[in-house]
Amino acid sequence: MAHILDLGSPSVCATIDWDRYRDDTLAVDTFVLGGDIFDFVWTTRDSIAESVDEAADWLQSLVEHAPNCQFHFLLGNHDCYEPFVKRLAELA
Repeated sequence: MAHILDLGSPSVCATIDWDRYRDDTLAVDTFVLGGDIFDFVWTTRDSIAESVDEAADWLQSLVEHAPNCQFHFLLGNHDCYEPFVKRLAELA
């Protein structure tokens, strides 16, 4: 099992090696994203909608990269944003 939390991307201060986390999923059978993985308020993108799309695309690629891994996403206060929550439901 692997667990990450409070990355706060794509916020102003986040510089995250996303590929590292993608590769980590191949070594475990359960991967928990423990909240505040994304921060839609402090986005560095042109819009919050763009940030939501980028976050959902990254999660989709993570799941596709490790089809034998079970993923759990716990919402934190920074990523509990209604448009993102709807996208999560679509990914489930």
